[in-house]
Amino acid sequence: MDGTWYFCGMNIFYTNKSPEISAYSLCDKHVVKMSLESAQMLTNCFSEDILALPTTPKTQKGTPRKYSHWNHPSSIWVRQSKPNMQWLLDHAIAICHEKHKRYPDKPLPFIYGFLKWTEANFFNSQVPDGDFTEPPQCMPDDCKVEGDSISAYRNYYNQEKADIATWKNAEIPWWFKKTVEIG
Repeated sequence: MDGTWYFCGMNIFYTNKSPEISAYSLCDKHVVKMSLESAQMLTNCFSEDILALPTTPKTQKGTPRKYSHWNHPSSIWVRQSKPNMQWLLDHAIAICHEKHKRYPDKPLPFIYGFLKWTEANFFNSQVPDGDFTEPPQCMPDDCKVEGDSISAYRNYYNQEKADIATWKNAEIPWWFKKTVEIG
């Protein structure tokens, strides 16, 4: 895989086999934005005809949802099997709840309605049955761990995201080792 995919902003921070624990482990910045990225990938799981139906939740602008980042490795991964899709859906819903926990004065994210629709329409997706596979490692090569996406994403957080990583009203994950630079 081309190691530059991590620059485009689309990713799945797979830091635990549990989609919920993986969501709770996200830093504040990722809790704010990753449910939308996940929803964009989940949108790709449905036909354009289903996305155009009047009953399908629209974007905040009121327009039908459109495919996004179709060829990104994470988008390809989610479309490979229903278990992959289910993991990302559960993860995205947990991210919404985690965001609401950390920012209780704000409502659940707008995208939550689409995620619940996706949950109710899961078997109307175009995604085939199959086995769960770990998400691809979309990160710099020095963070990757062959055959172990969890360790790789923890490395990625520690090596590349430490400068943005804060946890408001949440525990810092045990595996996060923020280093402090001394002047």
